[in-house]
Amino acid sequence: VKEPILGIALVGGQPRLTLSGSVGSTYRIGHTDDLSTPSPWPTLVDITLATPSQDHTDPVPPIDRHFYRAWLVSE
Repeated sequence: VKEPILGIALVGGQPRLTLSGSVGSTYRIGHTDDLSTPSPWPTLVDITLATPSQDHTDPVPPIDRHFYRAWLVSE
């Protein structure tokens, strides 16, 4: 199982996230706007990869800045 790779690009003012990993594995993308808060990262979406990489657009574009991360949920 591959560790996730998360890319980001702004498309029409909205963040488009590209998640790459192992086909059939489920990954979670979390988001926060404050890295100094020690609380868990809220879930944006869980994605089970049907192809080696898939795109997801954040439906609520950030006002200022936003941070994203991805991690494996299940194989």
